[in-house]
Amino acid sequence: MTTKIFTTIAASMLATSAIAQNTNPNDSISKSLMLDEVKVSMTAKTKMKGNGMLTRVVGTSIATAGTALDVLSRIPGMMTLNGELQVIGRGTPIFYINGRKVQDNTELQHLSSHDIKNVEIISNPGALYDAQTNAVVRIQTIRRKGEGIGITFDSSEENAPSCGNNRFSSTLNLNYRHNNMDIFGGASYDNNHLNNYRTEAGQESFGKDHFCQQGSTNLKQQYNYMRYNFGLNWQFGENHSLGFKLEKTDNLKGRHNFTMDEDALKNNILEDHLYTYTHNDVDGTNSLLGNAYYNGKIGKTTLDWNIDFYHTNYRNEAYTTEESYSGTKQINASNEARNNLFATKLVASLQRNNGTLQYGLEFILAHRKNKYDISLNYINADRSNISENTYAFFLDYGKFIPRLGMLNVGVRYEHVDFSYENKNDLSLNLGRHHDNIFPFASLGTRIGNIEASLSYSVRTNRPSYQTLRSNIEYNNRFTLSTGDPKLKNEIRHEAGLNARYKWLAMAVNYGYHIDGIYDWTYPYSDDGKVLISWVNISKPLQRLSAYINASPTIGIWQPSYTIGIQKQWLSFELTDPRTTSGTRNVTYNKPMFVFNTNNAFSIPTSGNKGKWLFELNSELLSNSNFGNATLHNWFWNLSCSVQKSFLKNDALSVRLSMGDIFHTAYHNISIDLGNYIMRQTRILGQSRDLYDLQRLTLSLRYKFNVTKSKYKGTGAGQDVRSRM
Repeated sequence: MTTKIFTTIAASMLATSAIAQNTNPNDSISKSLMLDEVKVSMTAKTKMKGNGMLTRVVGTSIATAGTALDVLSRIPGMMTLNGELQVIGRGTPIFYINGRKVQDNTELQHLSSHDIKNVEIISNPGALYDAQTNAVVRIQTIRRKGEGIGITFDSSEENAPSCGNNRFSSTLNLNYRHNNMDIFGGASYDNNHLNNYRTEAGQESFGKDHFCQQGSTNLKQQYNYMRYNFGLNWQFGENHSLGFKLEKTDNLKGRHNFTMDEDALKNNILEDHLYTYTHNDVDGTNSLLGNAYYNGKIGKTTLDWNIDFYHTNYRNEAYTTEESYSGTKQINASNEARNNLFATKLVASLQRNNGTLQYGLEFILAHRKNKYDISLNYINADRSNISENTYAFFLDYGKFIPRLGMLNVGVRYEHVDFSYENKNDLSLNLGRHHDNIFPFASLGTRIGNIEASLSYSVRTNRPSYQTLRSNIEYNNRFTLSTGDPKLKNEIRHEAGLNARYKWLAMAVNYGYHIDGIYDWTYPYSDDGKVLISWVNISKPLQRLSAYINASPTIGIWQPSYTIGIQKQWLSFELTDPRTTSGTRNVTYNKPMFVFNTNNAFSIPTSGNKGKWLFELNSELLSNSNFGNATLHNWFWNLSCSVQKSFLKNDALSVRLSMGDIFHTAYHNISIDLGNYIMRQTRILGQSRDLYDLQRLTLSLRYKFNVTKSKYKGTGAGQDVRSRM
């Protein structure tokens, strides 16, 4: 995509930054005590399960929280950070509902808290999961009795008036169950309209001359999506079940317009004024996902086998008009990308020597085809293919050892064949192989009323296929962007300690990252052009985080208070021609302090006909460094909501919420790379399409004769799919 120059930089930084690694403490235990005649009891009952923590939701005070998103934000060991759910010390998790991988997290908005039985948080995923997985959250719903047709309808409307961001979504799901057969399907519609997302931006480059561009950016866009799903499950015999599911997404309309209005200075003298307008059409973008599974037991061995296929088609037509003192220039560009994936995963489990042994394999075949054209003679067109085949074998063993605790050990071996083929420039072609072993170990124990777990793992972070591209894209006269097919995988050594006492929880995590992947900017020519790309940083990054959480229940009040700190160590000796030595030391070591408070008040009505739920929540983050960027201001998001349920079994619920009441939830950021400095104001993580957290949201949910889906597909190739 050829637009969003500074906002794209900021979004990519936020997506790969330490902000995504911020966390909260772990779970609390099911005890109660008396304080000055005020009864304090658990919000939810939590216990250790293997190398994770299992929290019971049904029958507890958080069962009326609203949606799965509302429940998860109150589960001990989780928190909301920058509007995203985080797992203590591990960052953004992957989610499963009844064993099925959640492909689109909007699904969590459509799952009612009344339907959740328990939530399991695995902060140190074992060898069964891909080596990129930070954490896993597994949600199990209540098994509803009954047959026939079940209907669930959800609808929500969001309005962020300051930037004109209106979002409407509506979902209808149907389910028919008879005997051992379960047929389901549904459709959803999403409309996201953004009228005015404005930021102030600037960049400076230092070489033979000092070049500076400073001004404003503005983004307008509209996207309409339709999503469909259909599948069935069949349980035959006592121990066998199989099924399939198809999911299709169509982009009905995709438009976004991006403008930059900036002055261009050379050695502090105004040289030019640029007004750049880019219109993008992304019609024709779609995806198709299919999953088939078998789940059963043969003898003493339990088998879980999944087969997945995935196809995406992306097309973008960009039309840029650039006005300057020298005249008007028109640049047209087009980009088409096709992704295909086939994956299969087999997991076998059996009991051996009073422990559980799990082993299996996962094969992933992925291919990406890219086509890029641009009407500039100094930027080459691109015809490239990426192929990546992964063969993984894993082994995991867990056993309870008396007087010690629950010990889990495992190892995952991954062999990856990677090839990059550039049909326009054969010198860029490359092929390489990765053979990696990823061990992990965890020990969970109890000493009196204190539960604790200690873990160690080796993991990786692979570059997305977009960052592996080689074509150069035009942003404006002074700024180009590209990827790097030579990027290496990041390796992470991580150790963590979690402890719980009654309703208090604590977590400490340490990470040692080698070959970290970050965006970087280089001088491209002597006339002030710069090239935005990606790089493996040469120095290891170390990160330490510590959090404490209190989550009691006091009558109708259910508070959850968190304080924490995250500190990283990273510094570079960077080129800077402004110094006499030609280099300058740049450090990114300023810690981040986190102060989060969640307050929920659950009030039953007379006759117990529904409940009122009131919430007042706050996120407060200090200015800090994350990765190779700096946050210059404190981030504060104060939000509130009210919810009311109606009808029998709370079949109808209505929720009204207001986010960022005082409009202080944003970041002013900068990147200092020695001979290049970038600054931008009022940034929020755009990867979530939330350009302003100050928004009013009204949502409605109705359910009729809802039964729990029997679908047991767990999916395969999740990591590679997320990188496409």
